Amino acid sequence: MHFSVYAAQAQGARKRQEDRTAVETTKEMTVAVLADGMGGMPMGAEAAEETIRTVTTFLGENLPGDPRQLLLDAATAADRNVTRLGTRFGFPGLCGSTLVCVLVSGDLIWWLSVGDSRIYLYKKGDLALLTTDHATVSTGALTSFIGGMSQVCMPAEPLKPEAGDMLLLASDGLWNTFSETAIAETLASARSDPAQALVQSVVAAENPFQDNVSTVVIHRES
Repeated sequence: MHFSVYAAQAQGARKRQEDRTAVETTKEMTVAVLADGMGGMPMGAEAAEETIRTVTTFLGENLPGDPRQLLLDAATAADRNVTRLGTRFGFPGLCGSTLVCVLVSGDLIWWLSVGDSRIYLYKKGDLALLTTDHATVSTGALTSFIGGMSQVCMPAEPLKPEAGDMLLLASDGLWNTFSETAIAETLASARSDPAQALVQSVVAAENPFQDNVSTVVIHRES
């Protein structure tokens, strides 16, 4: 089996890029992480950076192990560190980030999400949302995030993707811009780098209020 991983970002119309991504690959496993610093709150970029740093460091130091527990422990460590970051700089309780993290081990994929960044599964032309947003329907305000984590979203059992399947990690700058149908069509037509194809489509739309957008695509090629 063979997995390829792609990542891409664009700042959009925002003054700062407050999304962060990371991909770490060893012979045994691949870790992909995406974090979106919370808009309208102080130190969004710093919160996302701390989230990425904590999760990748924790997993790098503790893998291998039980994937589900390790993802939960990594998110808990990130929540603690981002909370401390806000307090240290005079913003107690006001510093936060979303988190989606995927762990590929062998032919299995485990994942975890906190906030409203999303994970989708693309299979045979169809796009399925795997995560549940931690946000109020009326206002979109996050109800759980790194720095104020009250719940997580993660599967009881891992995914076992087939050849041709893609797992998409996306900040809300993507899914607030394009429908799931448009995202699926872009993934289907991407010639080489599906993550970059998605971001380029967002940029081409020229939305004057475009949020930061980040994508990571894990493609099982064989």
